Amino acid sequence: MDKLLLNDPDIPPALFWLSVAVALVLAACYFAWCSCRVSAKCLTGLLAIYAGSLRESFAEIVQARRESTWQGVVAEYRQLVREARHGL
Repeated sequence: MDKLLLNDPDIPPALFWLSVAVALVLAACYFAWCSCRVSAKCLTGLLAIYAGSLRESFAEIVQARRESTWQGVVAEYRQLVREARHGL
């Protein structure tokens, strides 16, 4: 146990440094994955805010279309007739 792995004659130095490089790449991938998870949560939050504003805009568009449909026109006409009758 007192030997360093680098000085071990059974392990070629290239294999040792290759294993070190693989360990560093795996560590970098792990940290990148963790930061991506945090970034994904932030991105998900931003998308939720954007989707909420889209939903509100879509609701406004639907309401405007509803009001401009034939039923909306008829309802508005009936309301005007009622107001005219009460005014007379």
